[in-house]
Amino acid sequence: MALTDWGNTFGLDKRYAGMTPEVNDAEFTTIAKVIGSNLASKCSISLRGTTSNTVVNFSAKILVNHSGDIVVESLSGDYTQLELKILSNANENYLIQVRIIGGAPLSLSCYILSHTNDNVSIGNYSTANYPIAHIHKSKKSSKALSSINETNMFVAGNDVLHSGNVDEYLVGERKKPLVSGVIPAHSNVHLKTSDIFTLPPVAETPEDAVIVVSKRLSATPLLKTNSQEKIIMTRRGRTIEKNEVLFDTNCTLTFILNDEDNWEMQI
Repeated sequence: MALTDWGNTFGLDKRYAGMTPEVNDAEFTTIAKVIGSNLASKCSISLRGTTSNTVVNFSAKILVNHSGDIVVESLSGDYTQLELKILSNANENYLIQVRIIGGAPLSLSCYILSHTNDNVSIGNYSTANYPIAHIHKSKKSSKALSSINETNMFVAGNDVLHSGNVDEYLVGERKKPLVSGVIPAHSNVHLKTSDIFTLPPVAETPEDAVIVVSKRLSATPLLKTNSQEKIIMTRRGRTIEKNEVLFDTNCTLTFILNDEDNWEMQI
């Protein structure tokens, strides 16, 4: 297996190049091993290649750290997509695996730039002693970001909203149908059955969280608190506290978590 080490060209940046083992769409194939140091590794990888009806043009930045932390950011072309699997030893040593999506088997030109003076070998290696796994999927003509933990993007310190987190921030016209279970915080839900629905645990819910609830005309769901917290409502100037409410009126209910960890209910 050919491997070109261009050496420590730019300070701590070491560049490696070679051809990967043949990769396919049936399984992940190991294409490189990275031996890092000081509990943190960062590298950039570029993969390209073509064969019958298959064109790969892909690049990614990979962070692998102590305690199994893995973060991947990629940029992919319009044609054949791929998945990366990072297998780590729970610290800074790891394998890079590839599976192409829907293309013909091929070997890829592989260029790896280590930003942390790591030792890199291009080829197929044993996966023994690499128990931590993270799969990253490329996106056609797009950037993609993933991590083994919660993944977020920020602009000027503010969360970027997307289809995976928008329900946590917006209570709009689009309702999420539920048939049973725990109602998520910051949600706008439509209850479809006469089942039991539980408000989210207050210990995991921020103050002033808002939940909007509607129901089917034929349903009479039971809304309950998660523990000892109360549902507080006002009727004719009198405050009523309950642990559960039978939703038997055709209306929309709004629940707001107050500073005493109780749910204020408005109709």
